Amino acid sequence: MWEGGHTELFGDYDFQSKRIRVWMRTAVLGKVTSYRGLLHTLLHEFCHHLDREKLGFSQTPHTRGFHARVDDLYHLALATPPEHRRPLVWIKMGRAWRIDWSKLRTPRAPREPSGN
Repeated sequence: MWEGGHTELFGDYDFQSKRIRVWMRTAVLGKVTSYRGLLHTLLHEFCHHLDREKLGFSQTPHTRGFHARVDDLYHLALATPPEHRRPLVWIKMGRAWRIDWSKLRTPRAPREPSGN
């Protein structure tokens, strides 16, 4: 996954053993993965499995359709109301495309000061 200007591996799917692995810490920076990030990674790897085992694809490239399937499952799992979903934003990089994650992140509201 493209994250903050570099590529980071959060999980993988082994086609031979049909085994999904996800990590609670990011591979490059060693940061703890958020629960939503972990869910997204799990669903991403699960879609590789579905592509191979249910749709019969010999390869499962990261196409825009692939990412759309992951995004649909992610929002179904979170029960995101349709009015709160944002469409994926794409950046063309040569002949390939990637998601512009910075355009999809919701800015966090400032925290209220505690009254202690």
